[in-house]
Amino acid sequence: MNNEPPQDRRAQLRYRKLVEMLPSSIAFVLDPDLRVTYAGGSLATSTRFVPTAYIGRIVQDFTPAALYATIAPHLQATLQGQETSFELTSSTGAVLQARTAPLQDDGSIQEILVIALDITAQKQAEEALRAEITERRLRALEHEELLRQIEDKANQLAQVMESAPAGVPCDHLARRKPE
Repeated sequence: MNNEPPQDRRAQLRYRKLVEMLPSSIAFVLDPDLRVTYAGGSLATSTRFVPTAYIGRIVQDFTPAALYATIAPHLQATLQGQETSFELTSSTGAVLQARTAPLQDDGSIQEILVIALDITAQKQAEEALRAEITERRLRALEHEELLRQIEDKANQLAQVMESAPAGVPCDHLARRKPE
């Protein structure tokens, strides 16, 4: 970074500050060999994520195999010039929304950017909302069943009252308590 023109250094500093300010984020810049050239993000200050521990390392070397199997196709697609977006669950159980983008210079991909946002709280809220909706639907179905039962009883009562001989008072049928 020291041999770069001042405007390039300023652009890099702005970029890094932007990444650090993204809420609940982790960001990596990878070279074409998938070696980390930059690691940062706001999660670096609030978790055990230590960015300097990743610099110079190849992603596959520090990523659990199952997790790497999930992200590798996205990294390869990005090396081919595609932006990707995907969800994954980290080894700690955090749910992350990740996006990748190629960083090009003179038409060739020099590096790729990976930004992951922790969306665990959002996913938990969505699940709680789904559970609440399901519960309300079940209660609505129970209410519908009760209303059908009441309607059936009302129809039965109406039939009894209609079939009673003329002149016989039926008031006592309406007041009868269930047994």
